[in-house]
Amino acid sequence: MIDRAILIHVPSRWAGGENDIPIGLLYVAGVLEQMNIEVRIYDIYLKKIPTDDPYGWAELQREIQDFKPQLIGFGGIATSYMWTKKLSRRIKTHYPDIFQIAGGALSSAFDLLLTRTAVDAVFHGEIELTLPEVIERIRSGRPWQTVLGISCLGPTGVQRNAPGPQVKHLDDIPIPPYHLIDIEDYLLASDNFLAAYRADMED
Repeated sequence: MIDRAILIHVPSRWAGGENDIPIGLLYVAGVLEQMNIEVRIYDIYLKKIPTDDPYGWAELQREIQDFKPQLIGFGGIATSYMWTKKLSRRIKTHYPDIFQIAGGALSSAFDLLLTRTAVDAVFHGEIELTLPEVIERIRSGRPWQTVLGISCLGPTGVQRNAPGPQVKHLDDIPIPPYHLIDIEDYLLASDNFLAAYRADMED
C-alpha cells in the first residue's frame, strides 16, 4: 500500500543559496493528493547541512522515521545525481521496502540513476497519467515495469519504455498544493541571497 510520500528537492553540487520554489515537485504532489496519498515536501536547499553529515542523512532519516512513507521521489537537475545516489542508497539500506522514483530534469541521467543509485523507476516527461498507473499497479500487486513513460531495470539492463500519454486538457492538471510548503521560507532565502549579493558588489 502506498498512502504516504516524501518528495525531495535535491541540490546539485552543493546545498544553500537556492531559493526557487520546487514547482515541479508541487505538481507531482498534486497528482499524489488526488490519489489520497499524504505528501510532504522535503527541500534540502532550506536545510542547514552539518559539516560532519555532508548529505544531511541524519535529518532526512528522522523525517522518514516520523512520517513512514512508502514512496520517496527525487526532483532536481542532472547534477543532482550525486546527492540522489548518496541518499537513495542510504534509504535502500535502512528502508528497503520504500519505492524510490526520480523525475524532472534529473531524469536525463536515467542510466546512472538506475545503475548506480537505488532509484527504482525514472519518469520521463509528463507524470500526470504515468505516475498514477505505476502506483495503482503496485497497490494491486501487478507488474509496473511496462508502464509507458518510465525507465527501470529490466532483465537485460536499463529499460526505457516508449513515451507515455500526454494530458489532453490542461484543466485536468491539479493545482499545485502550496499548503505543503511555507512560502515565507523561500522569501527569506531570497532576501538573504540578495543581501549577500549586494555585499559582494560593494566589496
